[in-house]
Amino acid sequence: MMTFVKGQKAWNKDKKWDNKTKQKMKEAQKTKHPNKIKENEYENMSEKEVEKLFNGWKNSTLSLVSYGKELHKSPIKLKEIFKKYFNDDFQIHSDNLCCNAKRYKKGRQFEYYVMDKKRKQGFFVMRSPGSKGFADIIAIKKGRIEFIQVKTGGSMQKLEREGLIELAESVGAIPLFIQKIGRGKIREIDAREIKKKVRREEK
Repeated sequence: MMTFVKGQKAWNKDKKWDNKTKQKMKEAQKTKHPNKIKENEYENMSEKEVEKLFNGWKNSTLSLVSYGKELHKSPIKLKEIFKKYFNDDFQIHSDNLCCNAKRYKKGRQFEYYVMDKKRKQGFFVMRSPGSKGFADIIAIKKGRIEFIQVKTGGSMQKLEREGLIELAESVGAIPLFIQKIGRGKIREIDAREIKKKVRREEK
């Protein structure tokens, strides 16, 4: 009997310790996954609160997954409440993000294609990260520097053209516009020639 009691006491002690361990594991899990802490917060959100979150996502360039991670919120739950209150706007913005991503990927691939051609011509080439400046690519070799803007379709806008020319001329570089005009075909033209042509047409 004494052995049984001692064994029972030992079992109770182990069980108590096990419960503490489980509690610690749960707390650690909550810290790692904050989205799981407030599962009901999405159900209790007012339309204004959802609208604020939705507008924040629309004004960002992030995917819904990245936006959710940034706010420590579940992307799946965000999708549910966004569709609940703003279904049409949600679909439009999702489609726009998808199209923009495809256009960006297509443009980036063309930039790498142009860079490869310039390397074969003996240039050292650099790509502007994010292509946020007037020049997408800078190509350099002895006696020649090229500031290049590339497009897979469409023409240069006046602001883009003037900005590229001014930037290139400030360091003695050549402002080039390279356009994709067909499968495996490109057109390369000095942006200053485009400017002259536009002026002639305006007269």
